[in-house]
Amino acid sequence: MKKFHVTISSPQKVIFDGEIESLTVPATGEDIQILAEHMPLVSVLEAGEIMYIPEKEEKVLKIAHGVVEVKGDRKVMVLVVIEEEEET
Repeated sequence: MKKFHVTISSPQKVIFDGEIESLTVPATGEDIQILAEHMPLVSVLEAGEIMYIPEKEEKVLKIAHGVVEVKGDRKVMVLVVIEEEEET
């Protein structure tokens, strides 16, 4: 599977910056799966989970909201507000 570059960041820090095989984001109304050579797109993200595959293992990040931008040059930028972790 072809890889593409993605940067996932919050106002506090860069969460991930590297090559991945697949990215699924909780867009308004439905999840969007992004693969290499995806058409350019800008979408608002709602509360949910971002799933991405940097190697063989899927990573999951819970978010409160955000925005995703897919550029034509195989680069994806995801800006998110991370869901606060519950205290135990």
